[in-house]
Amino acid sequence: MIALLNAIAAADAGAAGSLAGRVIAGVASDALYAAILRFQKQHFPAYQTGFVEPGGPLLARLETLASRPSPAPAAKAPGQWDALTTASVKKALRAGLDDDMTLSHAEVVNIVRSTLSDGSVFASEVNDLATVSSKAKSLTPRSRRMLDLFVNKMRTTYRGKGPYTLPSDRHQLAAGMACDFLERSGPSRFKSLDRDDVGVGMLMRIANPGLLNQDEASLCGPAAMLFGVAADNPVMYARFAIDLYEKGKASLYRLEIKPGKDVRDYQPPASMDQVDWMTMASIRDSENAFFDYDVAAKEFAGITLPGELAHWFRRAGYADVREETNLVANKGTGTIDGANKLFGQGYRVCLFIGINMLSEKVQSKGSWTAEHWVVLRSLIDRSNGKVALTVFTWGEGEYQIPHGSKDLSVGDFLDNFYGYVAGKP
Repeated sequence: MIALLNAIAAADAGAAGSLAGRVIAGVASDALYAAILRFQKQHFPAYQTGFVEPGGPLLARLETLASRPSPAPAAKAPGQWDALTTASVKKALRAGLDDDMTLSHAEVVNIVRSTLSDGSVFASEVNDLATVSSKAKSLTPRSRRMLDLFVNKMRTTYRGKGPYTLPSDRHQLAAGMACDFLERSGPSRFKSLDRDDVGVGMLMRIANPGLLNQDEASLCGPAAMLFGVAADNPVMYARFAIDLYEKGKASLYRLEIKPGKDVRDYQPPASMDQVDWMTMASIRDSENAFFDYDVAAKEFAGITLPGELAHWFRRAGYADVREETNLVANKGTGTIDGANKLFGQGYRVCLFIGINMLSEKVQSKGSWTAEHWVVLRSLIDRSNGKVALTVFTWGEGEYQIPHGSKDLSVGDFLDNFYGYVAGKP
């Protein structure tokens, strides 16, 4: 009897699990007696005895109600953050809201930092960051824009460049420096640049130096140089970018860079990432002996000669820097073999080429002089009279040559090959 009453909800005049105590055969406790009366009062108001007859209608009613399934619990109201799926974002969000239920800019940056903490950022974490941006009511306009910028850059990277990874402790330290930079406020020495654009761009390039992109600016030399620095010493790259933005001058080891006011005041094209303009144009302008580099399309002032690139590598801490180039005379297969040997030994190898080599339409057309720097990303395969290699150029860390379906002969390659500059990290 006690079990039957306990199994019946209070709304049906049952005990709902409240009856307990020692059971003595043939003796009903006061609580059991009261529970039977309460049940009889609701279901059999004309028959209130406090006693249940074996096989009677009261017992049948008790058994029917006790065997009925329990009602489903009331549906929980949907929560603001139910859509979040990743532990990194949930944990950092909870910590940020814990004190005052609002998110400061530093707390928003810490949510981004949390996604970086294990060295990878997954698509699910990016989706959660987008949810925070769209649902958090306390975000400042700056915080929301910074989050959206990071999400958009990350989604672009996933579509075209692969997942975001920080492969070493040095990369994670550099990413932490970029997050510290994003937490801060304060003016820039580059009046047209935005801290969050620069900081997010820095974060992307620390994980993937192949994103460095000179766009329409003639800055392939600085791009090649910075690709090596970001890949080999990401902490130095991060410090370089941060100091340029906040101090207007910076160094890459012993290479002191102090761009002029024209570069610092220039508004780069919208198609060029702000951190790329700031770092590349600053190197080029600071190292120009006779010409200012203050406009992206200023081609002549942006040219980097082999001796300059070799000098930059030495000052930036690279050892055993080799320069094997000509400006107008093509190099031969021996120079290809020399570049391959150094690449195999772990050197950063920058190829000096005619730009025709990068396009399937004109790859077989020779050039009258070298005009472009690319960074070697694979051995140069010249088997069977054909050439194939992978390079970094124009925001493509894995650019294939030949770029298309046509083969590139060794002779056509040499017609656009003017040597290399290489250094050991």
